[in-house]
Amino acid sequence: MKKLTNSFGVAAFLLIPLRAVATSATEVTPELSSPVSVPGILGFGASLTLVIASIVIVGWLYARMQGGHGGNSSVINILASQSLGSKEKIVLVEVGDKQIVVGMTAANVQTLHVFDEPVIGTAERPPQSAFAERLLAAVKGARK
Repeated sequence: MKKLTNSFGVAAFLLIPLRAVATSATEVTPELSSPVSVPGILGFGASLTLVIASIVIVGWLYARMQGGHGGNSSVINILASQSLGSKEKIVLVEVGDKQIVVGMTAANVQTLHVFDEPVIGTAERPPQSAFAERLLAAVKGARK
């Protein structure tokens, strides 16, 4: 019987704070009536800024770690490309002073023909767009 009384006393002791919390939650204060507060907006803005800054920093570090690998090379240039299907295409590639026609599929790449004389001269190449030129200049400027 004494254990039952002690258990009831402990249960009552634990329920008293719950009653206080329930009572205070029903009383709405003017500070809590607004779902949006200035500190909440500032915290959200700071978190968003931190996430965006970390994405930019990781992208910058990735570009720096590449070290020119996979960048625009002046030795190998793709002059023209023609799609033949969903996964097949023919590409005219310039390597040094030779122009090569290459057939590409999902499984392999095969040389189709090597031209001794250029098929497409430098004057006949389509010019880069203004956006491509500005992007290339910005990337080169960032790597210096």
